[in-house]
Order: sequence, then C-alpha cells, then structure tokens
Amino acid sequence: MPRKRKRTAAKLAEREDRKAEGDTGAKGGEAVSSGASKEMVGTAVTETRAEATTMGGGDVDEDVRPMKKAKTKSELEKERRALEARAEREKAKREGGDDDDWVASFARAANSRSKRSERKERLREKWNEKKRQRSEAELAYLAELREQRAERKARRREAKAKIKYVDSKASTLSLIDSVLGKTTSDLKARKREAAERERWKAADEKRRKEARERKKLLKDSINTVLVSEAKSRKRAKKGGRR
Repeated sequence: MPRKRKRTAAKLAEREDRKAEGDTGAKGGEAVSSGASKEMVGTAVTETRAEATTMGGGDVDEDVRPMKKAKTKSELEKERRALEARAEREKAKREGGDDDDWVASFARAANSRSKRSERKERLREKWNEKKRQRSEAELAYLAELREQRAERKARRREAKAKIKYVDSKASTLSLIDSVLGKTTSDLKARKREAAERERWKAADEKRRKEARERKKLLKDSINTVLVSEAKSRKRAKKGGRR
C-alpha cells in the first residue's frame, strides 16, 4: 500500500476511535477532552472569540483549536500498564526482592569480581610456590658447590703437605721427630716415604733423559737424510751441466 493511503487509513481509524469515545473537535480535526460536550465546546469557542475581539479589536480566525489533545484508548492502556509495572517494581524494591534488573546486575558484577580475585589469588599462590621451589633448588645447588670447593681445597692442601713432607731430608725428619718425641715406627715410615719419593724422582729423571736422547737421535737422523738428499741433488746438477 502506498504511503499516502497508509496515512489516510490511519487518520480514518483515529477518527473512528474518537467517534466511538464520544469526543468532538473543532475545525482542523483536533480532539477535545472526553468529558466535554458540544455545548461546552461552543461556549469555550465563543468566550475565546470575545476575549480576542476585546484584546485585539477585531475578528478572530474561524480555526480555533483547544489547548490539549485527548488521548486514545491505546495510549491510556499503555499508561495504565506502565503505572502498574512501576508500582510492582517499587513494591518488590520495598520488600527486598531480587526482581529488579539492577539488583541482578549488581549481584552478577559482585560475583564476577569475587571470581577474578580468587583467580588472581590462585595465580599468586602458584607463582610464590614456584619461586620458593626455585630458591630452594638454587640454595641446594650453591651449598653443593661450596662443599665441592671445600673438598678440592682440602685435597690440594693434603697433596701439598704430603709433597713437602716427603721432599724433606732424613736428617731434618729425624731432628723433628726427636724434638717432638715421635716413635721409631713413625720415623721409619717417614723414611720409607722419603726413599719412595726419591725413587719416583729418579725414575722420572730417567724417563726424561731417555726421551731427550730419542728426540736427539730422531733429529740427527732427519738431518742426515736431508743432507744426503741435498748432496745427491747437487751431484745431479753437476752431471747435467757436463
């Protein structure tokens, strides 16, 4: 249906509603309140014309409209429903119920905030536990490193003391033992260790000497080979010139 016909149909329906309610209007199609009658409308129009004539000093336009427009049945029904819904909401609010939307939304927001705070607390506890475990592992590792370092230092000290002790002379050992009142068995043991150290030194010196001799023989043999090759090349050159 075209738009113009729709508007015309709407106007006709509105006019029928007014007739059914018993409303009357002045020229221009405007409605008057449902309680007014034709006589009251005529009286109001006459008074308005008289006031306009006395104030303006002339005739008034025929198209005189009332100040307020009457409401239709649908509008009145809509207002009645809105008032009833408002009364129900106020009643529920006074009774402390959770029927209102703002109460439900507030409860949902509080619930979501509590859930977020609980989740953050769980994550914080988990992170603190990880940090604690990591710190414990680091402390254990550092303690183990300190123990290993202390053991290595103790072994080095013992080795140095043993070497220094074994390298000392037998006369010095006997003098120290006599001063400190050591027993004969300890003195014999120390002498045996000193003799063993001397044998180690002699064997080591022998190995080094043999190595030096082998190195010298190898070097001499290499030099001999190089010299013989050079002489042969020189003789070959002389033979070629002839």
